[in-house]
Amino acid sequence: MRHKITFLVILSSLLAVTVSANAEDLATHVRAIEQAEDPSAAIAAFHEAFTEKGQNVKLYRAYVHRMVDFGLADLAYDQAETLTEMDDDDGRAWAVVALGHIEEGQVTDALLALEQAVDEDKSDPFVQYTAGQILAFYDSQPPYRLVSVRAERAADEIRDELEQEELFREGYLSDVQNLREGQSSSFQTDTKTQNIVILPEDFDDDD
Repeated sequence: MRHKITFLVILSSLLAVTVSANAEDLATHVRAIEQAEDPSAAIAAFHEAFTEKGQNVKLYRAYVHRMVDFGLADLAYDQAETLTEMDDDDGRAWAVVALGHIEEGQVTDALLALEQAVDEDKSDPFVQYTAGQILAFYDSQPPYRLVSVRAERAADEIRDELEQEELFREGYLSDVQNLREGQSSSFQTDTKTQNIVILPEDFDDDD
């Protein structure tokens, strides 16, 4: 009996050491992504971490946020979508998903994802600026645009929630100004097919 107890104590200690080492290793990977000096370094760090750890909320969150910091949200769409499936309370990830839906011409899904982003983190600068741009694009579309009643309600609620925020107004007005000056909107509609195409845009918080 004594030997059995001793064995269990040793096993428990070994498991504790292993868990601690794994946690420290994960934290190292997260830091490598968060501190990446450029997009290529962030992509490489995420790939290495994914190879070792697989799908992990902390890794995906670090990567999505870092690519947003670089103004390259479009390079994190797949990871953002996966992140929202693993943990649905990340506002930035939902905003990236909203951009991905716009790129695919899914305006209803974009507005619903944007609503989720605002619900989760309405104070995030990227969420606010992206919301302004998407709503400016939405408002510029013809009245026969096809979106669900729920999506229309979501657009109204997002506007009510953020219309006093400076970054939301900046995002909205930057898109409106482009339209007034005859330049391309951040998002452009093919009037023949009514398919929506996203144009390259830097969504850096400093914009």
